[in-house]
Amino acid sequence: MVKVLFVCVNNARRSQIAEAIFNSVAGGGAFSAGLEPADHVDENVLLILKEIGVNAAGLKPKKLTPTMLREADRIVAFKCKSRIPQEFHDKVEEWSVGAESAEELKSLYSLDYLRKIRDEIHEHVWKLLQNLHGRSHSLTKRLEARRQCC
Repeated sequence: MVKVLFVCVNNARRSQIAEAIFNSVAGGGAFSAGLEPADHVDENVLLILKEIGVNAAGLKPKKLTPTMLREADRIVAFKCKSRIPQEFHDKVEEWSVGAESAEELKSLYSLDYLRKIRDEIHEHVWKLLQNLHGRSHSLTKRLEARRQCC
């Protein structure tokens, strides 16, 4: 199984959303970490994941370690690639999801804003899974069938 590491600064929102959605859709293989982990996952993140039937039990912020970076087959950075050691950049892709403007930063913790982020991440995860497994792979076919019905 391919190991995907999702990284953001606090590991309280975006990377947690990505980990939970990836694992829900693919049946595992993802983990997340933060450069400066928060004390807990944002409660609104747990709520918006529950809204789409994603189990968020057990999610907690973790500190990014060199071992995590080495063990990952693919690393997804949320606007923090420049802070990941250069030696891992060949397996890092950056997703620009989240606050872009001062106005968006003000609403960073709102449910509506987090739903928007969740939906963007969900689309990115689908594309990543297609990329990892190829369009002809049986997992991708099952995922597409599930996506069409739900």
